[in-house]
Amino acid sequence: MGHNSHRAWPRPVLGLVAAATALLSGCVSPTGTPTPTAGPVSTSATPVPAALKYTFARLPGCVAIQEAVRGLPRGTREENSTGGNSPDRSCTFRGANGDQSWVDLNIRVWESSENATGPQPGSKRAKDDFDRNATPRDEQASGLAIGAAARWLDPDSSKIGCRLEILDENAVLSVFHVSGKNDPVRGEQCRGRAADLAKQLHSAVQPR
Repeated sequence: MGHNSHRAWPRPVLGLVAAATALLSGCVSPTGTPTPTAGPVSTSATPVPAALKYTFARLPGCVAIQEAVRGLPRGTREENSTGGNSPDRSCTFRGANGDQSWVDLNIRVWESSENATGPQPGSKRAKDDFDRNATPRDEQASGLAIGAAARWLDPDSSKIGCRLEILDENAVLSVFHVSGKNDPVRGEQCRGRAADLAKQLHSAVQPR
């Protein structure tokens, strides 16, 4: 009885060969869990605080201010400063040789900070303080064309001079003028001179 030299492969083996061939040719997708792809990464950027117009380190000293504002009294001069996150500089200029006039300048600068409610820009802190210190007897100062807001402090709080306060971004400039001549504190002599000095002083403390 003759035997065929080419033996037929069993059917299970043929099935495995066909499956392997199909897998290699791409006809059948492999089973299993697909590899996850990375999605876009979400990042939360911290807002960059706006640059401050005024910094205490760049404020001119009282000597430089007196040199820049020629209308200031030329007698004695006093200077004081405080630190913290709202530092200030005060300059007092007094007359000489019988001149009883004097001018007091104070400029306070608010730095940016952060509290439980979030970032507190210096300009916001300055405005909050300016508004908080307002009184019903203060009078709005108009026509200065400097700063964001200006007011005459309660005239009855001082009988000898007039005080003008100016809000300018992250700083408050206060000018107290005493003529030494008993000028009415609501009068043009006192307020006109104080306003003129305030404009010159505001210019003198601008960042260079």
